[in-house]
Amino acid sequence: MIVADTTNVNTGKQYGVMVRLQIMFNSRGHLAPQFISCQHHVLDRILCLVMEKLGASTTSPNIEYFFIRNLINNYETLKSKFVNGTDEIIDRSGWRDDMRFLYHLTRVVRFHDEHGRFPLVEFKKLLKISNACWNSRAILAILAFIDARRRLKQVCLFICTAWAD
Repeated sequence: MIVADTTNVNTGKQYGVMVRLQIMFNSRGHLAPQFISCQHHVLDRILCLVMEKLGASTTSPNIEYFFIRNLINNYETLKSKFVNGTDEIIDRSGWRDDMRFLYHLTRVVRFHDEHGRFPLVEFKKLLKISNACWNSRAILAILAFIDARRRLKQVCLFICTAWAD
């Protein structure tokens, strides 16, 4: 099995890397490997389409959604002025820092959706922004939602349910 992003260089019907690898494997008497699209890249594309419906068109490699620059410039203010709840979200994921932060934020949004208030939010250092990195997009969208941008609720619920599950 081969897991890769869904760019044309990988998935092209004649000259894509996947087709070429499958031909190479067959020519050597091996079973052709199955190609599986990376779920993060597929879901990232869905997030892009949802964000564009909100009027947030971007051009690779920049992800200048309407909330990004303001959020980054005012992140310390958000952290200091945010009124935290008292309910703690226990995280036993064991993931690396960016995944742990994203997991925590998905649970924050789920808690808010269920209870109508925020729990204790553990703000972390912002990650390097990357157009290719699902985590950075998702984290920034959720932080913008926490920072009172309620029009991102649909996007954040997608991230915190469909993707997170």
